[in-house]
Amino acid sequence: MFHQPAMEATRPAIRCQHIYRHILLPLFRCAYPNAGFPASLTITEEQGAANGGAAPGYVAVSGTAAALPDYFRVFVIAHEMAHIATVRCASSLGALGPVPPGRGFNAFQKAELLADLIALHLIREHLPATYSQLLAHNAEAWPLFGDGDKMHPSASVRLSVLRRYVDRVSVGNAPRDVFRSLFATIWNEGGSDFHPRHPASHGQLADEPRDRLPP
Repeated sequence: MFHQPAMEATRPAIRCQHIYRHILLPLFRCAYPNAGFPASLTITEEQGAANGGAAPGYVAVSGTAAALPDYFRVFVIAHEMAHIATVRCASSLGALGPVPPGRGFNAFQKAELLADLIALHLIREHLPATYSQLLAHNAEAWPLFGDGDKMHPSASVRLSVLRRYVDRVSVGNAPRDVFRSLFATIWNEGGSDFHPRHPASHGQLADEPRDRLPP
């Protein structure tokens, strides 16, 4: 079991470095060895949206992301690290090459969905307290994702994918099987399957109207 993030009591940049070096870096290096995760996190001075970036040898989050509560810090940093792990993860599941474009989403948008899924799955498997906090505070997640652009799907699409993972796991399906199935679907297809069947109300991590995800 990896250490759970404690309550933040230090400056955001110091806290984020702790989360990266002592919680997420060991987790990702164990799950995806030799993928190229750097020894430390870069925190940019960018304000506004909770943005970030990643490439082998580089993981960064914005100052806005660094100021979030711990559970969202963990998710945002894990999401960026997941970009480095995506192709390695796909290879382990039998897919080769870069992320292909699909129906309704370009390759960049699909990469965001895959990174969200990798991050949530690893958090659920190794940081259960943080996973529970993310579910309890899901209504706050909407602004983190925004309206979408040429590089990112909209919040409704991204939260719909995460909802699908949570729903399938919550009814007893093996998390690894759910993860593999959703990953393969996003990688190979994507498109209309991941647009919410019913438009989610602002702030909901759901396809159907409910205030919170099940525990």
